Amino acid sequence: MKSIKLYIILIFSICVLPVNAEISFNSTAKKQYYEDLTDKEFVSRLKQTKGFLEDFQKLTERYLKERYGKKYHSIYSRKGVKGIGNTGWEMQVIGFSNIPTMLSGSFLKKRYEIALLEFQLAKYKLKNSEINREQLKDKKKRLKKVEQEMKYFIDNHVNYEE
Repeated sequence: MKSIKLYIILIFSICVLPVNAEISFNSTAKKQYYEDLTDKEFVSRLKQTKGFLEDFQKLTERYLKERYGKKYHSIYSRKGVKGIGNTGWEMQVIGFSNIPTMLSGSFLKKRYEIALLEFQLAKYKLKNSEINREQLKDKKKRLKKVEQEMKYFIDNHVNYEE
C-alpha cells in the first residue's frame, strides 16, 4: 500500500503541480510533449491512458492465469509478476482506477480555479470600465459551467464517508 501512495504522489507531482520555469524547445518533436492541450484533448488522452492501464491489467491477469492456473489469484494478490513493476493486485485494481480519476479531479479543480480568477478579474475590470457587463456575464456563465462539471464529477466519481 505504501508503494501505491508513493506512486500516486509521484504522478501527482509530475502531472499536476505547476512548473515555474521557462522551457526552450529545440525541436518540434520535443515541443509536442509540452504543448497545452485543450480540455477535450486532455480528457481524451486521460481516457486513452486509462485504457492502456485496463489493458495492462487484463494482460497481467491472463499471463498469471496461463502460468499458474488456479493458483494465479493468490500470486496476483501477493506480488504480481516478479521483476515487472505495477503488476500487483493493489496497483492494478486500486491504483489503475484511482490515479486517472484523481488526475481528472485535479484537472477540473484547476479549470475551476482559473474560471474563478477570470471572473474576479472581470469584476475588477468592470469597475474600472475596461470591460462591459456582457463580458462579465460571459465569465460568470463559464464559471457556472465549470462549477456544474465539478459537481457532476464529485457526485459521480468521489466516494466519501462522513
